Amino acid sequence: MMKNKKIFAIVLIMITILVSSGCNEKKQEHKAHTEEKTKMEYCSTVKVKEQEEVMYDVYNERLGSYDIASNKYQYFYETDGVFAYKTAGSFEMYAVGSSNYNYFSILKRNKKGIEKVMDIDLKDSVTPCDKYKGEYYFLLEKDSLQTNRLDRSIVKYNEKENTLEEVFGLKNKYLMPGIFVSDKMYYTIYQKEKDCYELYALDMHTNKSKKVRDNLQSDGIYNYEDTILVRNKDKIEDLEGNVYFQFRNTTTGIDYIKERNEFIQVYPNENEDLQYDVWNLKKKKMVLTNTYYLGHGVVNGKLRIYTEDGYQDCE
Repeated sequence: MMKNKKIFAIVLIMITILVSSGCNEKKQEHKAHTEEKTKMEYCSTVKVKEQEEVMYDVYNERLGSYDIASNKYQYFYETDGVFAYKTAGSFEMYAVGSSNYNYFSILKRNKKGIEKVMDIDLKDSVTPCDKYKGEYYFLLEKDSLQTNRLDRSIVKYNEKENTLEEVFGLKNKYLMPGIFVSDKMYYTIYQKEKDCYELYALDMHTNKSKKVRDNLQSDGIYNYEDTILVRNKDKIEDLEGNVYFQFRNTTTGIDYIKERNEFIQVYPNENEDLQYDVWNLKKKKMVLTNTYYLGHGVVNGKLRIYTEDGYQDCE
């Protein structure tokens, strides 16, 4: 009997130690999580030097600058989990925020660098859509962290009031960013049961939507000279299914440069270096490929790709 009591006492001590250790680990995790959260803050305006150019890294979704004289570069807002999203087809507006804590800011590109336009409510997150008749539109996700539910809508930036205004009355928890083609806004909605996307067109005059295509394997939609194009798996095609070209890699960062009618695709090659391919819609083929990608932008009407070895313009 005494032997059993001794065994029970030893087991009880071990359980106490384990529980105490577990609690300490949880306290440490909570402390680390809290400390990480306190480091987060809204983005600020960034000015670049005369010889520096702002670049966008589509693969890692971040903003930075590149010194064309020295080939030195730096990235802005270097905090884990912070990403930058740009306006469809252009480099005018950005939204930068954290995937864990939000702190989203809307930023605008100017001659001096990146200018902060406004901060978004901490409960919400925002993604740029497109510009229509001089006004910028965004996809707003309400209470994305606090309630753990999706509540998405399209909003318009009111420059005079410096506010976001809900428009169209369009709400869906699986709504994706839209683009404008002529007087229609095209957008996709993810169909969770089918694991695919449906494409809709909203008439800006009547405010009515209709479905124009289903069973898309991506939410990528693009304006090519007032023609709507979609990315279906690794192909760029029109609504009739005519294929313009097929990407070489599907696990990539892809950006469309509307004024150039060009796509840039970035992916790790067999040596784990970041390779970039530039595809031209008019020519329906790849026009440039190289490695050591850092970012890209448009300078004097040309697509400029910044690399570890210098920069390269796509003529």
